[in-house]
Amino acid sequence: MSWHFFNRPLEEDRTRTSLTFTDVIFGLVIRQIFVEAIPLSKLSLTVKVHLALALVVVVGSYIGYRSSLKRGSFPLLFFNIPLIRFILDLVMIFLYYLLTVTPDAATNPSSAVVSARFDSTVVTLIFALFLLWDFAGQWMESSGYPVTTNPTRTWITFAGWFGSGVVLAYAYIFRPTTRVTLGIDSALILISLVYRWLKDSAPRQKKSESTPTEPLAAPIPVSGADAIAAATRAAEAASRTAESVTSAATDSAAAAEVAAKAAEIIHRASFTEEVGDLGSGGSNDTGASSG
Repeated sequence: MSWHFFNRPLEEDRTRTSLTFTDVIFGLVIRQIFVEAIPLSKLSLTVKVHLALALVVVVGSYIGYRSSLKRGSFPLLFFNIPLIRFILDLVMIFLYYLLTVTPDAATNPSSAVVSARFDSTVVTLIFALFLLWDFAGQWMESSGYPVTTNPTRTWITFAGWFGSGVVLAYAYIFRPTTRVTLGIDSALILISLVYRWLKDSAPRQKKSESTPTEPLAAPIPVSGADAIAAATRAAEAASRTAESVTSAATDSAAAAEVAAKAAEIIHRASFTEEVGDLGSGGSNDTGASSG
């Protein structure tokens, strides 16, 4: 089978089927955490820390799930890469639910016993799925899907998986006492928080020397009534502009007319003054002749 068979198609899935479906299942898991925490006063300290671990892992994963670029943007087909990532999402959520309901504190709050080995095993498997999910994203990028990945984020996931693996090793080395269980679950909470903080701090796209060209914004669809209203407003604005131009032209013509009249008056005044000067000069000449 050719690997190109997994690369189809590249168009966007407008229904967002995988995104909506996974949101619903996440809601069910978070609801179950609160159901397990209802008899809070009857729960032991180890069970409370265990539920805190489940809450941190699930909520942190959901934050990363919703902030992931292009997640759920491509249709699910038998078979393509988005389907593989969707299956990884479902397996992750199953592990979240398993971490939440084991032990079943809602049914037996006083006798619920937390297993440090179980918790560390589940969390290590969750980080392994995170790592596979990052590899699937790089596969999509290399296959021509319009997604971008950053290798730094994959290394952060690897560090989280390695850290949880170290905690898992300690869980199997030491005898599972209450103190060891509290220490193991507390360490897993710390690893999950640091992982989520580093993951959200790292850029989602690898840096490039050249500045990427911003894509053209897609036209915003408008209704017919909005289009008519916009056209009416544009026509009114054009009419007001035309009136302003006409008024300015009228004012200019009036100013030119006033200037012409002023020039004519000045010309007449100058002509009258010249005539007067000529008349005065003629009288002086006559007197001189008579003398």
